[in-house]
Amino acid sequence: MSDQLKKIMIGVSAGFVLIIVILFIASSCQQQIKDFNSYEKEMIKVAKLHFKSHEDELPTEDKQTSEYTLKEMIENKEITDYVKAFKDESLKCEGSVTVTNNNGYQLYTTELDCGEKYASKTLREKIIEDNLVESGQGLYEVGNEYVFKGNRINNYVTFNGETYRIISIAENGNLNLLQEKTENNCTWDNHYNTELNQYGLNIYYQEPEKPSTINECIKKIYKKDITDESKAYIATQTSCFGARSKDDITKDGSSECSAYKENEPVSLLAAYEYIRASIDDNCINIASKSCANYNWIKDNKNITFLITPDNSRSDFVYYKSSNGLSTTTVTNTMYTLIKVQIDRKVNYTKGSGTQEDPYIITTEAMKKK
Repeated sequence: MSDQLKKIMIGVSAGFVLIIVILFIASSCQQQIKDFNSYEKEMIKVAKLHFKSHEDELPTEDKQTSEYTLKEMIENKEITDYVKAFKDESLKCEGSVTVTNNNGYQLYTTELDCGEKYASKTLREKIIEDNLVESGQGLYEVGNEYVFKGNRINNYVTFNGETYRIISIAENGNLNLLQEKTENNCTWDNHYNTELNQYGLNIYYQEPEKPSTINECIKKIYKKDITDESKAYIATQTSCFGARSKDDITKDGSSECSAYKENEPVSLLAAYEYIRASIDDNCINIASKSCANYNWIKDNKNITFLITPDNSRSDFVYYKSSNGLSTTTVTNTMYTLIKVQIDRKVNYTKGSGTQEDPYIITTEAMKKK
C-alpha cells in the first residue's frame, strides 16, 4: 500500500470518528433537553396530586393563581431531587408549578431554571426571541404590544388540535390567535333595525339581553368546538366593536375600542388588526388597496366577517376576502374565523412557527369541579 493511500485512509477514518463524536454530543444534548422536559411533566403530576388533596389551596376566582414550588416537592419527598435525577452534583435548580383559574378551568404551567443547563420558556418568550425585527417582515414592537407584520412570517401555532395564526402579543403578555380554517357559518345580525325599517343592525353588543346574532353564534362555537382542555388556555379578552369609517387612518384600535365588551372568551378580528398586519407604506386606511400587500391575514383564503361596523350605515359591517376589506349587509351569512387569547404563561415545547413546523405549547389542564 502506498504512503499516499495510507494517508487518505487515515484521513477518512479520522473524519468518520469525528462525525460519530459530533452525533454523540448532539444526541446527548437532545437527551438532556428531553429529560428536563420529562422532569417538568413530573412536577405537574406532583402538583396535581398535591392540589387534589389540598383543594382549599386551589384558586377560586377567575385569573387567581396558586403555586407549589419545586423545593416543597423535594422536601415532601414527592419528586426525585434534581441532583439525583440528573446525576449532577453541580446542578442548581429553582422551579415551581403555577395553577391559574381560567374561566373555571385549572391551567397548570411550569417554571424550571437550572442556569446554563436548562431554563423553561414560555411561548411568548420564544416568539419574541425568534421573530423580533425592526424592519421587513416579522414581529414588531408597537407601543406596549408585539404585532406580526408581513406575509412571510412564522406565526403558526397548534391550538385546540388545529392550526391558528398568532396575531399579536397583548400588553398584558397574552397571545392573540386567529383561527386558520373553519366550517362554521354565522349571520352577523338579523334583528330589526328601526332606523332603516328593515332587518339587520350592526351593533355587536348592546347589553346582556341584547347581543348581536354573531355574538351568540361564536359563543356557541366556543362551547361546541373548543375542548375543555383548550378552554383552560384561554384568557378572556376585550372585544372592541366600535364603528369605523373607510378614511379613518388610525391603526392603534382607538376607533374600534371606543365601544367594547370585557371578559369575552372568543371574539372576531377587528379592522385595525388587518390594516396594521401589512408592511406596505401605502396602507393608510381601509380604502387603501395597498393594505392587501404583504399581509398574512389577506392571504388567508377564507371570506370572513370582522367585528367592525361601517359607520356610514347601521346595517353594514366589514368583511375580509382575498381582495382585501369590503363592506356587506349584516344579514348575510359567511364563514366565521374566531379569535382567541391564550394565557401568557403557557409553556413552549417545540416548533419554529412555520406552517410545516408550528409552535407547540405544552400545558396541563383540568376542568374545575
